[in-house]
Amino acid sequence: MFFKGIVEDNNDELQLGRVKVRIVGKHSPQVKKADNYEFLPTSDLPYAVPLYPAGASSISGVSNFSVPSINSIVVCGYFDDDEQELFYIGTLGLLGSNKIDGFGISSSPNPTKNYPLSDLVKGTNTITSSTKSNSLFSVPPSDYAAVYPKNNVIETKSGHVIELDDTDGVERIRIYHTSGTYNETNADGTNVESVVGDKYIESPNINLHCDTNCNLYAGSNVNVTTGANVNVICGGDATMSVTGTTTVTSGVAASVTAPSVLVKGTSYSKIESSGTMEIISSGNTTVTSSSGEVTVTASKINLDA
Repeated sequence: MFFKGIVEDNNDELQLGRVKVRIVGKHSPQVKKADNYEFLPTSDLPYAVPLYPAGASSISGVSNFSVPSINSIVVCGYFDDDEQELFYIGTLGLLGSNKIDGFGISSSPNPTKNYPLSDLVKGTNTITSSTKSNSLFSVPPSDYAAVYPKNNVIETKSGHVIELDDTDGVERIRIYHTSGTYNETNADGTNVESVVGDKYIESPNINLHCDTNCNLYAGSNVNVTTGANVNVICGGDATMSVTGTTTVTSGVAASVTAPSVLVKGTSYSKIESSGTMEIISSGNTTVTSSSGEVTVTASKINLDA
């Protein structure tokens, strides 16, 4: 035989998932009537042990583990005829909370919304998704269009949410943190990760493969530091456009090799060396000043034809 029980204490000192339950029809209500009879206090209520699913090992909290909230209505039973070994097998989904007169702890911060807690289950919620865009790309919106009862939702009191949505045509997986950070995979396999704080990735090796384009946009600085070599291989054209000053510094040597090289300054150009400088050409060498003078200054000039 099974009974309805109201969870009044879920702070198990052994941390086994046990809860203290006031059983309807077995224990006195959590109120004092006019005759002021003594009711059974929460501290004296029996512990009920959980019955985990068949796939859970139930060893030291390994596998699935969760504890019913205060005022949850659980389904209970006894292992023994003396009714000393109590267990619970799950909770009842009822409209509202504390609907059994005289049972439940009114001071508990139990949710007061109607069951189910999350509007995500009912498909009436409006998901907050990133709407950021830049000159390279825009973040795609969520496919959320849940239809009851196909959206499987785990939602905690603080607002963490895991959704496994089986709604036809808009199947999604979404993991949401109460801060607003989330990761969502839409029906076409598009994955969006939006982080409201800083993001760190630490790994011995990181490999990134893009079949087509790879876009990187930064609203501020981009800093790249390496303790060894940097190799950049481009199979097509390479373009770098800088609106400010460009500085290239090499501690040893700098080399530019190409079939043709053009260095062009629209207002001023200067090549300076603090040591020896050589200009070597295996063909013709032309120095042209279209509208000004050519000045050569040196302590000694050698011309060898």
